[in-house]
Amino acid sequence: MNTKFIIIGLIFLFNPVIQVFDILPDIFGAAFILVGIYRLGRLEENGLAARKSFSWLLYFSIARFITTIIIVYTANLSGAWPILLAALFSYFEAHFTFFGFKHLLRSTELMGLASNNVKVYDNPKIKPFMRLTVIFLALRTVFAIIPEFTALVPPPVPGLGPQRNMALIAISLSIINAMIVLILGIVWLIRGRRLFRSLGNDTKFQSYLNKRYDDEITNMPGASHFHEFKSILLLICAGMVFAIPLVMDGLDVLPTFVSAVFFVWAGVLLRFHYKKPANMMIVSGSVFFVVSLFEWIRRFIFVTNNYNLADPLSFREVIWARVRGDNPVPAIAAEYDFLLGLGIFRMGLYAITMGAAVWGIMKIVRNHTGLNAEVDLDSNRQRGRKVRGKLYSLLMIIMTAFAGSIVISVLTVLLFFHEPAHGLWMLDVLVATTVFFLLRAFAEKTMDRIKGRYHLE
Repeated sequence: MNTKFIIIGLIFLFNPVIQVFDILPDIFGAAFILVGIYRLGRLEENGLAARKSFSWLLYFSIARFITTIIIVYTANLSGAWPILLAALFSYFEAHFTFFGFKHLLRSTELMGLASNNVKVYDNPKIKPFMRLTVIFLALRTVFAIIPEFTALVPPPVPGLGPQRNMALIAISLSIINAMIVLILGIVWLIRGRRLFRSLGNDTKFQSYLNKRYDDEITNMPGASHFHEFKSILLLICAGMVFAIPLVMDGLDVLPTFVSAVFFVWAGVLLRFHYKKPANMMIVSGSVFFVVSLFEWIRRFIFVTNNYNLADPLSFREVIWARVRGDNPVPAIAAEYDFLLGLGIFRMGLYAITMGAAVWGIMKIVRNHTGLNAEVDLDSNRQRGRKVRGKLYSLLMIIMTAFAGSIVISVLTVLLFFHEPAHGLWMLDVLVATTVFFLLRAFAEKTMDRIKGRYHLE
């Protein structure tokens, strides 16, 4: 258990939250903690439950981050829906943070009991830390929502002072919220640092964990392969989620550059086994990330500069009037054509990256699925070929659907100003989502076959 990563994760969790704005994004906190408890989650059920809780915290933090971008983009901070979103995100993040730490510390207690380490299973720092965690998360959740209720007051009317004061009240409550939660968060961070530092400095406990991990995971044939390939397949699936073209007013709500990060991450893990497809995946994924990020920023600037939110027309009609209307603006038309070409180039890079990922997946299927490698009977070999053949067939169906999704995406971009564009976009989202679910099902089947190959049931 790498307690240094857990302590770094705590740093990203102790800060206050204002509405849906998280000053230090919990994304990084959850990610660091997941890295820190990786081995513990492989050894014990409570550790696995902690990994699941912090994984859900990561997903909700990503959703909060995307929502924050949308709110900043639309500049719409009034009404009831920001309150609802703030309440939703705050509750679920507090829920998964609490149960994540509860399962994590319960797992360390059981490991300490198994290693006969009194300092760990009877650690006096655990209960005070958990009590403080409850108080901190409760106040962090409630105080993030209370100031936003002032937004429900009707807009100010000339001559009515109390209504004008609502904005000042909201600001004052937000400052009080930030101060109280920040002070309590610093105390919580100090307590947590002391707790996990004591666990990290306990050489007897760490030695027991490392030895047990080596005995049960590292030295067990096929176990390390199974978990590494599972991580690779899940990262590729996550990459496909962020590649779904969910566009709102000309801007990608699920940023494609996040998809590229997952593909590069999967490529780094794959490189330990198959260098050629992994290198191709890392290089194409890195270029894909740079191009996607550049396109997203340029598109954000383009949309912000050329779309008046008060305009009753849709984004497409506004751009039509300014780019292809009776009096087009040459600079805007040139920028739009540049973005169009950049989008098509980005789709090509996505296709190359996905092709490299499939190349790596096919190698995994060929070398690590089927029946036990120690069995040499011809009938069993034939059965193994049938197993791999079914996986190959499902993979080919997925890639055919993926190719269709790329073609539809290109047509959607090219026909942006025409009537079929909206229908094509909806079809594109549907096909891309279907490809994701097919790949997810393929990943489950592949992992089952790997389990069968190495007798990991």
